[in-house]
Amino acid sequence: MKNRFWLSMVLFTLLIPACGRISTPEEAIQHGDVVSDYGVVGNIDKMDEFYNGVQLEKGNEIRIARFTKEGDPIFLYLTRKQGVILLKDDSRKDKNGSHMTTYTCEKLSKTKEKDSISYQLLNCQRTDQDESPMKQDIEILSIPAAL
Repeated sequence: MKNRFWLSMVLFTLLIPACGRISTPEEAIQHGDVVSDYGVVGNIDKMDEFYNGVQLEKGNEIRIARFTKEGDPIFLYLTRKQGVILLKDDSRKDKNGSHMTTYTCEKLSKTKEKDSISYQLLNCQRTDQDESPMKQDIEILSIPAAL
């Protein structure tokens, strides 16, 4: 069962749609990615659907596109499967990045503040390093509350 999970994760990585052509937040939104960067917000309904699916313990996946100050895309791939959330933080399209970091997370939280709504992955542990036992929380998205 565990081997099947990791095999599906490898296949998911290999079958991820081509993201090399996305160079602006607007293009990412047209591609179907969730975006909330530099005043451009789009496809937030997909984030809510993913969040609701996680709460109902349904398997699903989503891609979030972030952009650096220089305009380079960084993609976050979230997959919920077999009771955990897998996060792949892909900075390979960033001129200053060049790697993919993977985490296994226990929960997804949604926090409503006065000015924003934020989504955070809780109790995440890196899976691409053997010597990383420390768990951490990772903020994946912040949206202006006025939407």
